[in-house]
Amino acid sequence: PNTNGGYLRYTSDTADQAKVITYSAANEAVTGDITITQAASGATAYVVDVNTAASTMRVIDVTNGSSDTAGYDSKPGSFQTSAAATSGTLSFTVGAVANGAMSIGSGEIIYIENRAPVARAADQTEDIKLIIEF
Repeated sequence: PNTNGGYLRYTSDTADQAKVITYSAANEAVTGDITITQAASGATAYVVDVNTAASTMRVIDVTNGSSDTAGYDSKPGSFQTSAAATSGTLSFTVGAVANGAMSIGSGEIIYIENRAPVARAADQTEDIKLIIEF
């Protein structure tokens, strides 16, 4: 994959693909684990976590709305800067939106496990066992 906004190969061991929204003028404390909506664009996103000191939030599951107005990435329906966004009684102004570390669609799939499909009945139940060690 390439670095976001460029043609240089991404070489770091880790990457964060969450978008980062800088916000201001929040009428109450912003928390993670909420869905935000911007009425002007119709865009929505799920807030993963918030850095209140820097007034930033990391968001995933960003969905563009039906607005014809181009947003931060010049695409119609995406988050618009200087416009309000809400979640319940929370309201704030979107200042800027930054994409994740890697350019979307620039990588290659390097491993696919081609397993044969398993036939299942609609009323069948499955048991899943998970072992977590610390």
